[in-house]
Amino acid sequence: MQVPLLQPPPRHGASEFIKKVLFLGVVLVAFIILVPSNHERRVIVTDVIPTLCESVGADSEPYGVMLNIDGTDFMLLLDTGSSNLVIASDACETCHVSPRIDAKGTLKFNISYGSGSITNQLGQGNIKFGSKHIKADIGYIIEQETHEGFNLFANSSTCYNTYAGILGLAYKGQAAGPFSNGSTTPFLDRVIERYQMSNYFAIEICPEYPENCPTRSDNASWNPTSKCASDKVGALFIGGYTSSRVDTPIQYALQTDQVHFNVQIVEIEVCGELLCENVTFPDAINGTTEDSCVCDSPDCSKLVHYCYFSVLDTGTQRIYLNTVANTEALLNTMQRLEMVNSNDKSFYYNKTALQDGVVYENSSLSFYMTAYGDGLIKLPVENRYLFRKTKTGLVQNGIQGDLALIRDFSKAKFPILLGNVFMRGKAILYDRSRKRIGFGSISQASCQKKSSNHFDLFGANSDPTPGDGCRRGTGSGGGC
Repeated sequence: MQVPLLQPPPRHGASEFIKKVLFLGVVLVAFIILVPSNHERRVIVTDVIPTLCESVGADSEPYGVMLNIDGTDFMLLLDTGSSNLVIASDACETCHVSPRIDAKGTLKFNISYGSGSITNQLGQGNIKFGSKHIKADIGYIIEQETHEGFNLFANSSTCYNTYAGILGLAYKGQAAGPFSNGSTTPFLDRVIERYQMSNYFAIEICPEYPENCPTRSDNASWNPTSKCASDKVGALFIGGYTSSRVDTPIQYALQTDQVHFNVQIVEIEVCGELLCENVTFPDAINGTTEDSCVCDSPDCSKLVHYCYFSVLDTGTQRIYLNTVANTEALLNTMQRLEMVNSNDKSFYYNKTALQDGVVYENSSLSFYMTAYGDGLIKLPVENRYLFRKTKTGLVQNGIQGDLALIRDFSKAKFPILLGNVFMRGKAILYDRSRKRIGFGSISQASCQKKSSNHFDLFGANSDPTPGDGCRRGTGSGGGC
């Protein structure tokens, strides 16, 4: 809006001039107060709800969102570790979920998830998300590579038939497509571009999760059939966030690469009953990009020893170290410093339940990351998520201790993965435009609050961030 230049006042009638100036000032102030910015009007908020796939077993994918696709609601996992929106189609004989969706399109493409892959047909669907409508690229799953035990859909009794697909939120550059990486556009990018939103999103993961909640009794619909199954366990914000929802000052980590959501871990501190130590790791953990790998060939096409970058991954439940030696270093330190009232090695490695187990009051596990700016930030993981109380006793549920699995993952270029155990009780703010990731603690009461229409945190702009494509170590959640 152009404001006309004010002419000098006449020699007489100065009071009239002052009145005009004051009136114009009042109008401008009123305009600023009453008219929200474009960004503030363009924030979408939707609840994160429980898939009910949550256990101490091998399968655990607890957090999802409901998307309406072509008029039907589907439960999709929320996944910052992959880039594509994929959903089980009626053509997929090994996708044992219900209901599925009719497959569209004819062009086929594969997505690698590290330990296996899926084949999709590329189509477009009309999606309702919050109050917005968007036409987006969808991978209609028609086949899974299951011969080595891989299954995209958790198949334990707890997790069977609990979600229909995946909503990938990582970068376009590594998204799988029929022609090359980046030839499909992720859902998040479509929404931001279509509505000219701030290039920013946030995910809240509430401290509490519904225990012993019955799964769906009606497999003809993905809508929850019990009250606890519709409980809010978090929220997804696209375009902005409200800083007053968190209970601690927001700390920002530097985002070190734009393939997945990469951070640099510098140290991991363990505190036990009597003292604290920084873990001495035999293999590197402080990689900055997805090129940070130790391989027998320059392009990592041959034998991969391990990669040592770190990824924030809502599609993973636990915390995974990148090598067997590093996993042993962390778990042995936790055992030696006595975080709990037992020195039983099987408790830390094999999920052996500890009857009458107690976590010592001084115990803690904290990650030190490179800050956005100077220095480091310290991010603790709450003990109640590391150690879970079950009917049979206390279980170490936070750090993956299956060394055979870690060995296989290392060969498949899996990095350090910070899953939902790390994220519980936090709001994580993905400021893609500034390459930084914010962390703030959130209480159960704050997490359960309905979002207001006042947002004060945004990205710097709406410019697209396609990301950096595939690097030497990129091997999961896309077409690399």
